[in-house]
Amino acid sequence: MKYPRPGEPIVPRLLRPLVRERHTAPFTMDWDGELIGRDDLGADAWERLPPDACRRISLLVVDRVQRRLQALPEAIRDTLLPAPEAALALPLERRTINLLRAANGVRAGGGVWTVERYLSIPRFGGRALVDLVAAVESRAGVVLPTQTNAGLANDRAVHRALLAIARQVPIAESRLEIGDLRAGHRRDPLDVTALLKSAVQLGHDLSFRVIDLAGTRVVLRLRDLTAAHTAYRIAVRTVRTHGAATLDGIAGQTRTTCHTNIDAAFVEGLLSGFATFRWLDREGGWFLFVERANPLLAKVRKVLSVVTRLSLVRFAAVLARAGAGLRPSPAVVRGLCVDVPEARIKDGVVVVDRPLDRRAHLNEDETRVVRFLEASGGAMTDAQLRWRVRQIGLAWTPVWRLLHSSPLFERPSHGMFRLVGSG
Repeated sequence: MKYPRPGEPIVPRLLRPLVRERHTAPFTMDWDGELIGRDDLGADAWERLPPDACRRISLLVVDRVQRRLQALPEAIRDTLLPAPEAALALPLERRTINLLRAANGVRAGGGVWTVERYLSIPRFGGRALVDLVAAVESRAGVVLPTQTNAGLANDRAVHRALLAIARQVPIAESRLEIGDLRAGHRRDPLDVTALLKSAVQLGHDLSFRVIDLAGTRVVLRLRDLTAAHTAYRIAVRTVRTHGAATLDGIAGQTRTTCHTNIDAAFVEGLLSGFATFRWLDREGGWFLFVERANPLLAKVRKVLSVVTRLSLVRFAAVLARAGAGLRPSPAVVRGLCVDVPEARIKDGVVVVDRPLDRRAHLNEDETRVVRFLEASGGAMTDAQLRWRVRQIGLAWTPVWRLLHSSPLFERPSHGMFRLVGSG
């Protein structure tokens, strides 16, 4: 019963990833190679192709499997196959039967038989694997029992799941909705990694991957792996530096960095499933990651340690001036104030009953300049400030930088500095 046998697949579904060409050839392939690339060559191929063609193609199948055994995906290696004593009842080649008989005698003792275990049998190589899998698939209705897909209802259910994933990626695994895909209406959670392994074992092209980003499992397309890692790194760095970021901003930097075509929707799908992700202004695409220290939130507290009332619009303008290019909206200020228990918002104004403790939120230089301005009614000219700073022996350069970067000071007119909220 030499492989290929009429009525059995010429290319077993389990081994399609090894048989198909992984890259488009720069030259025209031969007819057999082209046929393998565009035809599943299942059991029905015997009804469409001449027997000689089926046998000729089988030689190419065996050759490719043998040459690529070292690259056999883990998902395929984990596939369960019948134990040797059961496989001996199949119409196999004489050489395969002899290998199974030897394995049945030497390796008796229980345990599951996977593709990996069969390949550990001496001289059990690509031809024996193709021979065995083709015989098993023709009698198991194509869907082999595997360690990862034994609970799935059928191949059609896996196909539906892949379509559902395609409509949602990128997305955190915990937020993925793929419906009830298990047999017997079981309600236990379905591991997406296991589902993708099942897809490979059932012959589907594996176009998705589950990756771990800072403890969050994210499902995305293989082609987006680089873009996902890049977008995540840029988002984390931006939030740590500025305190917040926008979806459009992260998408733009990612496109520039890795020359890929992603948009704000991609960034939202990638990041919004993180436990630390929080919206500040969803309409404007503003977000942050909840961390112990946030530079933008620290600026909010600085302002509220000097004034007790400030409108959202003016608050946003103050933060924009001190934000090194960051221009938060009033909605962002509202979102930041959620993390300041002392603050409340009334009629578009941020209000605290009394200023926050300056010792906890202002540095020494900020405290001194604030006192200068308060003693002068809240405003001083450039010359007045310069003279006062030199009078007490401070260097002007760090103070000048502070006046231009701190949210505590405004510059309403040329040569004049004013304490935030005054006037």
